[in-house]
Amino acid sequence: MPSITSWFRLEPRSRRDSIDAGLEARVYDPLWLLGRQWQVNEFKAEDAGSPTAFHLEGDAFQLTRYFAGDLPASGVAQGQFFAASTAPLEVLVQREPVALAPAVNLRFAADSGRYFARLLEAHGAGGYAAGYRSLYPLNIPSGLNDRAARFASALAGRVMDGTKFYKAITAGHPPAPPINAADQASVDSATQEWKAWFESVFNEPGNAPSSWVQSRMEYSFSVSAATPTGEIVLEAPDYRGEALDWSSFHVRSKAALGSPASETRREPLTRTVIPTPVKYPGMPSERWWEFEDSQVDFGGIDTLPGDPVALTLLQFAITYGNDWFVVPIPISVGSICRIASATVTNCFGEVFTVPSFASSSGAPDSWKMFTLAGAGPSELLFVPPAMVTAVELRLLESVLLARDEMANMAWAIEKKVMDATGSVFDRTRPAPKPDERGGPGLTYGLVTAVPENWIPFVPVSESTTGRIRLRRAALAITGGTPPHAAGQIVGVPGALIVADEEVPRSGLTLTRSYRYARWLDGSTCLWIGRKKDAGQGEANSGLQFDSARKDR
Repeated sequence: MPSITSWFRLEPRSRRDSIDAGLEARVYDPLWLLGRQWQVNEFKAEDAGSPTAFHLEGDAFQLTRYFAGDLPASGVAQGQFFAASTAPLEVLVQREPVALAPAVNLRFAADSGRYFARLLEAHGAGGYAAGYRSLYPLNIPSGLNDRAARFASALAGRVMDGTKFYKAITAGHPPAPPINAADQASVDSATQEWKAWFESVFNEPGNAPSSWVQSRMEYSFSVSAATPTGEIVLEAPDYRGEALDWSSFHVRSKAALGSPASETRREPLTRTVIPTPVKYPGMPSERWWEFEDSQVDFGGIDTLPGDPVALTLLQFAITYGNDWFVVPIPISVGSICRIASATVTNCFGEVFTVPSFASSSGAPDSWKMFTLAGAGPSELLFVPPAMVTAVELRLLESVLLARDEMANMAWAIEKKVMDATGSVFDRTRPAPKPDERGGPGLTYGLVTAVPENWIPFVPVSESTTGRIRLRRAALAITGGTPPHAAGQIVGVPGALIVADEEVPRSGLTLTRSYRYARWLDGSTCLWIGRKKDAGQGEANSGLQFDSARKDR
């Protein structure tokens, strides 16, 4: 049945052209507003005097010693002298031989030899280049791949091996061709300039011990600062090669790296400043009826659950109060700071002692921001001589450590490695054809084949402790090339044993790469470092012994 529906609509219509009355936001119920303010403790009496002065007393001790590797059980070792102004701590920890590496580096040997010939020419002694080339020839080592062999054969006898020449110089009295007395000064000048250049290209450890621990596939090192009352030793036993920060260290009690009290480099901290209120874009408004500015999208901040600093700053921004103040305290990079006292004077002339956040709340051993683990009652703040960021130039090697539960072993899968020419090539290849035998209808396999870049690690038990370890092994196959290591991460000479707990079910990814950075004085650092990261899960090699299958 058809029907007709009708209704009335009320539309407000302003009787004035001005909007002043709306902007005034008049309160027609002031009693309700007063009640709401009382409900949220707006009328609670507080001694909210504004701070007018902040005074701090403390000490900062510069790092004086560095020790590579795990500290002994006693905690006492002899460290080398260290100054934070020379180089970032990451470089000292990660660097490894490049130009003088045990592995052959034909490209740098040829490039450095050619540069010496150019220096001789620039100093007016270019006629002696042929003599040096005959004394330090670039030879073709054995065991090169096809590309490296072609590279070496094209340069053999044509360029000088700069690596041989540098080793001869450092050994003293290097062999040289007959040189005229009038040209001796020019040749010596070119040699000294070339030696300084050779040593400045890469940041190398020289004869210093390495901090890389093969059994855990990570770095381990310690630093210390001398004080009049003894050393403060900070240990980083499981540094994975990422950005270095205060959280990488903990205090090692009753330890010493051999730094006497005479090496103490103390910087007194005495500061009296006016605190500054904290202001930042997007902060919540201080007044009730003021609209907030949406310049910052806190929901769009990209952070991870494992980044406590970003999460803490985000929590501070959300729960802001207008009673936060900031006081700048300049501390030298590479120092351990110990605060003795901190006082605040407010506008009423009252003086308050600020307690340390390390002892303000929580159990003594609970985690707190910027508090070093193991410090105990000591309140230490460490500013490591670390870089903000480093540029990773080129990936030189990539290895995946994965477990194979079906074969009851682990595998080191070399994906990318560097050859003797400095070039990176992919080792990922299909598995060779397995050795299979048998008559019609049945095929017998002694062992299934695996790719050449899959290096096996078998579980072994320690005779003393009974703990399980993963030892690099060899897989004997007939026909084709057996799996072998071509890189430097798992291709170390001798036995390679990795702790079983260091290879989880998720696996590990180990990489080597060139890294480049600048330090405080503007100097540049180029080195090779390693990094340990999460893997890609379990692997299945399909390895089987004494297998028989029916032909289809």
